[in-house]
Amino acid sequence: PAAAGAPGEGGAGAGGGEEPKLRVEVYDGSDCVQALFHSTNLRLRVTDIGSGRSATRDVHEGDLEGWLDEVGTGHLLCASREADLVEVLLQHATLSEGTPTPSVIFDGIREETRMQGRYAAGLLESATLTSS
Repeated sequence: PAAAGAPGEGGAGAGGGEEPKLRVEVYDGSDCVQALFHSTNLRLRVTDIGSGRSATRDVHEGDLEGWLDEVGTGHLLCASREADLVEVLLQHATLSEGTPTPSVIFDGIREETRMQGRYAAGLLESATLTSS
């Protein structure tokens, strides 16, 4: 699995002060029945390191399209961009707050994340943004 946010690392929930540390893991989710109907099948598990609270969520392209399209990164749903999609999910998945049962939710994609060269729509645009 791909993971981010373990103690002492950056990643979702990392930062200064009182903010909890989160571990975000992304797995292949093609072992569920819904995988028959979708091209993107991922399972996310987010754990609050301090409290031990965790939640799991299966996501498919329909779950991610609107979220990605808000900032012009819908192209990350292409099969050839799966590594970039996983990286964005690692950076933006978090646990819901104020609910008895936590769930996996996604923070809005920040402009600086979108402007990183690796998330550009095309190879030439990506190379241009990365080299500058």
